[in-house]
Amino acid sequence: MPHQPLNPYTRNFEIDLQRLNLTYSNNFSDTGNLLAVAYQFDDETEFWVAPIRFSGTGVPVGDNEVDRYQHINDYKQQQRGLKLEVRESFGRWGVMGGLEMRRNTFDEISVVKEDYKNSPAPAAPVFLAGDVMSDSFRKERTRAAYIEASLGVSDATTLTTNYRLDRIDLEDEDRMTASQGSKSLRVHSWRVGLDHRLSDRTALYGGVSTGFRTPTLTELAGNPDLEPEHTLTYEIGMRSSVDLLGWRTHLNGSLFHIERKDFILSNVGQYVSNRVGGDIFHDNVGHTVSRGLELALQTEVQHQLGFDVAYTYLHNRFSRYDDYHLALGNAQGGTKVNSLADLTNPLTQVYFQHYNNKGKTVPRSPEHTVNFRTHWHPADGWRLTAELDHRSSSYADEINQEKNPARTLLNLMLSFDRDVRVFGNERSRLRAFVKVDNVTDKRYWLIARGHHDANRDGVYNAEDLSIVPSPGRTWSAGLSLKF
Repeated sequence: MPHQPLNPYTRNFEIDLQRLNLTYSNNFSDTGNLLAVAYQFDDETEFWVAPIRFSGTGVPVGDNEVDRYQHINDYKQQQRGLKLEVRESFGRWGVMGGLEMRRNTFDEISVVKEDYKNSPAPAAPVFLAGDVMSDSFRKERTRAAYIEASLGVSDATTLTTNYRLDRIDLEDEDRMTASQGSKSLRVHSWRVGLDHRLSDRTALYGGVSTGFRTPTLTELAGNPDLEPEHTLTYEIGMRSSVDLLGWRTHLNGSLFHIERKDFILSNVGQYVSNRVGGDIFHDNVGHTVSRGLELALQTEVQHQLGFDVAYTYLHNRFSRYDDYHLALGNAQGGTKVNSLADLTNPLTQVYFQHYNNKGKTVPRSPEHTVNFRTHWHPADGWRLTAELDHRSSSYADEINQEKNPARTLLNLMLSFDRDVRVFGNERSRLRAFVKVDNVTDKRYWLIARGHHDANRDGVYNAEDLSIVPSPGRTWSAGLSLKF
């Protein structure tokens, strides 16, 4: 196990989640269906942020003082949505159309947990317990229309196209400054796909599709001309059914190429302190290219056993990322110096080292992922699943210096799923499960990020990573009844 800090960047989470779903489905003809889905999701999370380095009197705080954090963040999110969808078939044609409406709100406040300073210098400001650091409210409203059409070009070939148009309205309010902002965006996306059956068991498929991510109002504040990010994806693959060692097995393999254009980043680099100087704003300055291979194998149940295997190879690189500034020394309260040689006291000074990250691997994107599951069906409705999940090492930073180590986990789940009679003679569907994740209680890093000299010693290395450690062995259980 690599270095494990005692004070991860975030800690002490208290989470309250609620979800409500309502679904209506009506087959209005032999081939037609009307579907309506409404939902509401509520998430209230409170957590500590940023370990304290210096107390309110400027005394250094050690890593063993694990409860000393700068801020308490309270985050409330609500997502509401409604989707209406109609499907119908006409000979060789299949048509689907839909409308979607979403309204998401985000209410966030950050309060100082205890007195602290960012520098031991006597003149450095003191942040006092109870001070409000930020208080904001955001609202996102989306209205979308989409249509999909499929055509049976021949008995063996099907062509599918779809198109979606989104209008997104953004509003925010900074309660500390009483300032408000708003922005409306209109974006579209599409897909074209072809499926060709070579035989009863084998088919080829391919497609081209687009996607997008709209900028936030925070990102738009310094650059109102900011454009949405766009992705362009190419995929080609084959699926087949074969008999393998006595099991009917479904195979699927595909190659993909994804271009993420107009990547939204700060013009001085992701996570970089605004103390680097100059005009700092978000811009469409990044571009990534991802290429890879996906393989999947799934067997049908034979001799009470079934198997699933999935493998992904990912080559994920920045093709444009010209400016990144890594802070060495005290990024929050240090006096800026112009060269590494001038950085003589990292506790009270800071130097921003420039990098061009073109060609670097996108951080936190493992090159290899493997998932293997074995399913045992001892009796009708019962299933015991053993899962091995592996991820190779990945870089934790944009400059590709420090790594998040590889890890392999063992998970187990016992589930029950069958029809039962609960209310008279009417059949209901009962589902229940018990799951144990990380059975061996392996210690690993959920997330690792490195973007500055957190120890303020003038050197950037593994000791400076911001790490969310694994929760260890976890148990979960669920029960649902559908009638």
